[in-house]
Parts: sequence; structure tokens; C-alpha cells
Amino acid sequence: YICTLGENAGSLTTDWVQKIRHSGFITDRDYNLRSLKSQMREANRQKARIVLILGDNEIANGEFSAKDMETGTQQNISFDQVLPFLQKKLSN
Repeated sequence: YICTLGENAGSLTTDWVQKIRHSGFITDRDYNLRSLKSQMREANRQKARIVLILGDNEIANGEFSAKDMETGTQQNISFDQVLPFLQKKLSN
């Protein structure tokens, strides 16, 4: 699941959803511009194992904030490492 913060992240999030889907992963995003808390609840409802968070700060740094929903740990992942990161985390 990809959580979007701010208007600048919207179109970039759509591109990432497509990239991730084309890599064989099921992914979704929020289309209603809800709060981060609401988006995280939706990710939980959909039983997402990893949530990628994309906002203005992440865009400026060229990275996602990735939260493992099972352990609660969170780390920053550069855009070029997102697909390998997902492959490693979700290949179990």
C-alpha cells in the first residue's frame, strides 16, 4: 500500500503503483486525499505487509519511508532500491 502526503505526491504515486504492479506485487493507494492516519487504517484493513509513504520530504530526498506492518519498523528506501526491497521483504 502506498500512502500519499501532499499534492505533489499524487501523480508520482500513480507511477509507482504501476511499476510495483508490473513487478508482480499487489499494491493499492489512497485516491481520496485522506489523512495519513486514515490511509494507514485502510492499509491495515487491506492486510498490507509493507506501507510505502510518499510526501514532499520523501520526494525531495528521492526515497520512500517504508513501514513493515508486522514489526512496526520503519526505514527510508531510495527510489532505485524499492523493488529489490519489496522482493526481499515479500518473497517469503
